[in-house]
Amino acid sequence: MQAEYTSRNKGPWKAIALLILLLLLLRLASYFFPSVLNLRQFELFNPVWYGSNPVQRSLGDLLINAVVFCWIVLFAWSKLHEKDNLAEGLTGKWKWITGIAALLLLVSSTFILASVIRSMVADSKISFDVANFFSLHFFTVAEFVVLACLSLSYYYFTQLLFRLIFPLFARQKIIIWFAIGFTGLLHLTARSGHPGVLFYLPVLVWLLVYTWLISRQGVIFSRIRINIAAILSRIFVFSVSIAVIMLNENRKAEWERRKRMAEKIALQTDPSSERLMNIAITYLDNDFLLDNFHRVYNTKEGKRIRDSIITESYTGYLNKYDTRLYVFDATGRPLYNEDPATGQGHYFLCVASLSFSLKRYKRLWPISIPVQEAHYL
Repeated sequence: MQAEYTSRNKGPWKAIALLILLLLLLRLASYFFPSVLNLRQFELFNPVWYGSNPVQRSLGDLLINAVVFCWIVLFAWSKLHEKDNLAEGLTGKWKWITGIAALLLLVSSTFILASVIRSMVADSKISFDVANFFSLHFFTVAEFVVLACLSLSYYYFTQLLFRLIFPLFARQKIIIWFAIGFTGLLHLTARSGHPGVLFYLPVLVWLLVYTWLISRQGVIFSRIRINIAAILSRIFVFSVSIAVIMLNENRKAEWERRKRMAEKIALQTDPSSERLMNIAITYLDNDFLLDNFHRVYNTKEGKRIRDSIITESYTGYLNKYDTRLYVFDATGRPLYNEDPATGQGHYFLCVASLSFSLKRYKRLWPISIPVQEAHYL
């Protein structure tokens, strides 16, 4: 492997940079030239199951990104874990630049990890309800693999950052917590009004506690010779933190599903719908048609009168249904309708020509089909 060769001959930092560059180029190529691999043919890359943003377009993309990030971090850890002070050799202004950059990376990586975990529940149709076995999907396993990769990557990534931060601020550790809190609050202030702010505040508090635990781990476990206690404590912290985020997002997702179901049932059983329709057509009487029907034969005038009828007579329906107006002449030919053929799911009004007896068409007759697909003629 080229990165291993570079590590032996030119040092670990250049090897890490080379690996990042190669993997980043390959990943960008898969984004800009998707037809080469045609990953969309696999169900794992179907955005129907999960899609958050242009980067995390599907569960498959998220899985690849998590594995790539985990690969880079583990490679870096394998080359640098023996060094307790990664800032060794830095002097002057480079110490401060490196320390500030490490603190910014620490805060941003924590927020990104939390947002990804939250998105895996909020933006996904894949169930995480482990209490209901039959609701689980094959892709649930893939999401747990993503969580494992992200958790492992974040832990070792922060360990590397702390080996830069703690030596640089060894005599002024208060600056570390102040910088983390200030940076996090500054980020949240810039996003004031965003609904995610209340989510990131506990994440910022968690980061401060996590940083304190890492800084004190030598004191806390100084009397325990076996390092397994420290490992178990970190596993416990990560497990509880991820579980809290997922349980909270599961609760919100379940509440939204129940609201949508209730709205759908209320819409289907709304007793006022028929009365609203009767009120809406009250003003479309013979006098109105005698004075205005000739206007529908003109393209511009027809569009204007259709918009006027829909916006003035069917205001109560516009936020509930896809309301359209279809007009036909005496021979049954459509008069500049949006869609020549009436499709399912649309509520439409068929207005007769003046050559017909208008009194015969004064009311509407509903077709006996399911409520959510009712048509009116």
